[in-house]
Amino acid sequence: QPTGLQQIEGDPRSRWLPVRLLLRERFDPTRALATTGVPKLLLGANAPPLYFDAAAQPKREAILHRKPLQLDPRYSPALLAFLEQVLPSPPRTAIP
Repeated sequence: QPTGLQQIEGDPRSRWLPVRLLLRERFDPTRALATTGVPKLLLGANAPPLYFDAAAQPKREAILHRKPLQLDPRYSPALLAFLEQVLPSPPRTAIP
């Protein structure tokens, strides 16, 4: 898979930007995603999320079609389902 930098450089809209000067970090998350057992929610815009196949379980994906992604009607349900899966349930209090 292409790195984030390669994706940005491949986008014709970025040809006027000094991308290599703006993006100094050359972090490729593939190894970290493949080895960590932390739950992950990976969001993709109009396609499966980048790095989803490389990520270890537990993982979830949401493919969104609207930009910004937060405006997509599938964003909040995907986020809530993920949080319900990974966060502990609140303690139940007994009603006297």
